Amino acid sequence: MYLNHAETDPHQDLADQLYMVGKNSSNGLSEKIAQPAMTTVTEQAYCELYASQLFKGNGEMIELGCWLGSLTKSLAEGLLKNEFFKDKRQLIEVMDYFKWDVVMEDWVVGTRFENRVDIGGNFQFLYREAVSNILNMVNITQADLSKYQWSGKPIEFLLIDCMKRFEIADNVARTFFPSLIPNDSYVVHQDYLHFYHSWIHILMFRFRKWITPLLIVPRSSTVVFKCVGQITNEFISYPENFAQISTEEICAAFDWNFNFLNNTSHDAIAAAKVSAFIHKGEMETARGLYKNYISKYAHNSDHFDQMYNFYKQFDIIDLRE
Repeated sequence: MYLNHAETDPHQDLADQLYMVGKNSSNGLSEKIAQPAMTTVTEQAYCELYASQLFKGNGEMIELGCWLGSLTKSLAEGLLKNEFFKDKRQLIEVMDYFKWDVVMEDWVVGTRFENRVDIGGNFQFLYREAVSNILNMVNITQADLSKYQWSGKPIEFLLIDCMKRFEIADNVARTFFPSLIPNDSYVVHQDYLHFYHSWIHILMFRFRKWITPLLIVPRSSTVVFKCVGQITNEFISYPENFAQISTEEICAAFDWNFNFLNNTSHDAIAAAKVSAFIHKGEMETARGLYKNYISKYAHNSDHFDQMYNFYKQFDIIDLRE
């Protein structure tokens, strides 16, 4: 769904194309069985369409958090169709910690990637294998993105699938956002419509004057933003931990999110707001919100079931007590 009606952006044409991709996909999930992916068909299509039709090369193309490269390959396939990059010299800057996590195990069952690396092991060799056909188009950096410092080169496209922790969100904003090009750069949040990563919603609320929401990729958790103003370090202020974020700011940030996202995404935002108070350590507030929201959203949403099961499994909170 195209969100920005205040100005014309070429993403509006992409929105129409993505709608058809989603409509023709049976369930929205990746169908590339031989190539495990935690991304949907529409997310892969967005990356290919953007790289083939809109990317101009005025700045770097960066992917933060790549797992086994489903979106890397989509970006590369798009670049190979882009008339400006027929010489194939445009590199995709890929950065990841490349540490195998237990949550990755289920995604590789029955594939050639199963039982190839231990929990906590380095899986960069699997990534290289997965993108071997376009490896010449990728510059790979193994990095802890909670500490990594970008060179300062202009960035035209910033794909973010790494903000799994509060401190990573903070550092990514500090080191990458000042290199965005006003009116020319896009920030793509792959985890935006996810119940857990509440810091992303608050972060983008803080940057709303300079980075504006543009597009919801259908049948996915991805939201695309456009940089509309120059970000300097003086604008970047984030607390040391989530507990320091005020209740007032949490409420304002999620009100802003409810306002710009359509109703079909409100269940994900409501779940993320509940999680915000869990991260803040205010469990009774979280339980109250959960009970208020569940009658409104639970009948047609799996976000609340996923959230409840996750926090119960890891003995963080029982939201139904």
